[in-house]
Amino acid sequence: MSDIATVLGGNDAQLRSQIGGGSNPPYKRWRAARANVKAGIDHADVLFVGDSTTLGYGSASGSPGDQRKNSVPAIFARMLNYNGNIIGQSQNFIGNGSFSPANEVSDQYDARIVKGNAWSQGVPGLGGAMLTATTSTNALSFTPVGSVDTFDIYYLRNGSLGSFAMDIDGGSATVVSTGGGVAIRKATITGSLAAHTLNLKWSAGNAVFIIGVNAYDSSKKWVHCFNAGWVGADTGDLISGDANYGALKSIELFAADLTVISVGINDWNLGTALATYESRVQSLVNSALVNGDCVLMSGAPSLTDVASALTQQLYIDAMARVAKASNILFVDNFSRLQSYAISQPLGFYADTRHPNYVGYVDLAENLYNVIGRI
Repeated sequence: MSDIATVLGGNDAQLRSQIGGGSNPPYKRWRAARANVKAGIDHADVLFVGDSTTLGYGSASGSPGDQRKNSVPAIFARMLNYNGNIIGQSQNFIGNGSFSPANEVSDQYDARIVKGNAWSQGVPGLGGAMLTATTSTNALSFTPVGSVDTFDIYYLRNGSLGSFAMDIDGGSATVVSTGGGVAIRKATITGSLAAHTLNLKWSAGNAVFIIGVNAYDSSKKWVHCFNAGWVGADTGDLISGDANYGALKSIELFAADLTVISVGINDWNLGTALATYESRVQSLVNSALVNGDCVLMSGAPSLTDVASALTQQLYIDAMARVAKASNILFVDNFSRLQSYAISQPLGFYADTRHPNYVGYVDLAENLYNVIGRI
């Protein structure tokens, strides 16, 4: 661990007090997955769970603009590519990005998505609402940037749910049944290596629920960086929902090699009781650790108009306690930026709550430097 002391400055003892986890965090699952990518054997999955600062709100001009492409998950994926012996990609989306009838945000936050009016937000899960349809009037389409040959479609399987059809560029369709025992399932469709558009349409039966899509070039082994940011989410949103497929259970079922959890700004603005916040964060970590490894990452400080600097720090301290109790890393971006008053004049913020692209680059770099040294 001695070489990661340079990430946040100071000596090893100071660093460990900030990141938790003692001197030997057990990140065997992530290390093995990363080694498999380097060896060209298999892919690795990193799931980012959090609020609007995970989704990337504020990273693009306009409101809401095309936010996901310059989010921490996307920047982190690009930073992996700079390494030279491991490649990351974020040509994916998870969830609607929100759960509010007045805020259908999936295609607003992500220019790669075109959501026909047959599709609307369904039940809450990872990244806000799943997308649902009961008619085949038009498609849910996803056009990744660059050349791909493979699309993985994540969907909810449950009871007597219906079926959907998937095609590439309007070609021959494959029908997928989503009925059966409750689970998060993945369907795959492939084509030639080129620029493509995936189209999803309801096919028959009851409603279908799409969780997300991932697109990639299958000739390479990637670190897939999944953005499950949820605008407006607090810890209560992330632990609520159906016990079989809500966000909390879905973190476990997604079974990422590494899950990065960053949630807190809406809790301190809403005044969530500290003990409740700490307990909820612990539940999220526990879910991630069932099938993989986990990192806790604090968000950026907010303007103190709603929550004072002292109040915000109390939530950061609670997150740090969870990291220490769980023997996992805590990446303290809050302390890195120090305060809104200090970092806003330096050009790190889009508004009083959210970093801009420059701010997200700084936060992603800190995460990259820590994870790369596990």
